[in-house]
Amino acid sequence: MPAMALRNEIDVAHVELAAFTYEQLDPINKYTIFAEHRFRDLLRRVFEATSVGTFFVPPYQLGPPRRETLEIIEKLRGHLVKSGQLKAASE
Repeated sequence: MPAMALRNEIDVAHVELAAFTYEQLDPINKYTIFAEHRFRDLLRRVFEATSVGTFFVPPYQLGPPRRETLEIIEKLRGHLVKSGQLKAASE
């Protein structure tokens, strides 16, 4: 699970905008070197199993957007209307 923890705290999920020291970056670098071949092997096995029909990825079911996502969209809309880059819904 270190990959998920790193993704959630440092990478795309919650980007950490900070200047890390070498001592902080070194374990991340060593882990990614170690994990890269493990992920490559995992993906190879998934693709092989999918191609021979012993594994399938279930279809993704769309649902409604989460409330938090809609709130972010509305905040963004408000900023764009305020700056004149987007017309208000009533216009």
